[in-house]
Amino acid sequence: MAKVDVANKALSYLGEDTILSFNDDSEQARVIKTHYDLCRNTLLQGHNWNFATVRASLTAVSGHTDPVYPYAYEIPANCLKIVRTDSCEKNWRRYRDKIYSLDSTFPCEYIASDSEDYFSPLFESALVFYIASVIALTVSGDRATQQDAFKLYGQSLLGAISANDLEQGKKSLNSNDGVAMRRGLHSLSSNAIISS
Repeated sequence: MAKVDVANKALSYLGEDTILSFNDDSEQARVIKTHYDLCRNTLLQGHNWNFATVRASLTAVSGHTDPVYPYAYEIPANCLKIVRTDSCEKNWRRYRDKIYSLDSTFPCEYIASDSEDYFSPLFESALVFYIASVIALTVSGDRATQQDAFKLYGQSLLGAISANDLEQGKKSLNSNDGVAMRRGLHSLSSNAIISS
């Protein structure tokens, strides 16, 4: 799945012309280029998505000297968050673009930003509607469409999380979880959407 395909689905939902690339000379391309990566990374960082999880052994930084954490590791450029490690939780901390650790190796799992090729259909739907809700006022000026897109985003996100968690052997969301999440999405809407 290419970034531009996801972007065009959001633009189509809003009734806008689609783009060939983020560098097109159009208002739609400029707005999408401004918001796409942040929208994608926000959704990816918000949950431990199976499709976006990468397992790696991080590269040690040479010449690192620290009295508390004797080892440091480079965080990959595409790492949005570390989700699991083979290290005890108390043995490491993230500082800026590095992991400081008590351990001489650092195998871990992390959420990768460049995961478009692996998006689940439900996550893709959530991202499409989230992007549409963020850019709606800028490209169409229609608040009702923005609110509808955000509602569809919330519904798609709940489905995506439930399907993802079932693949980890977790129980699916129950109705109380859904109510709590919708309340969280409602509070997010006042922060995330206004940025457009």
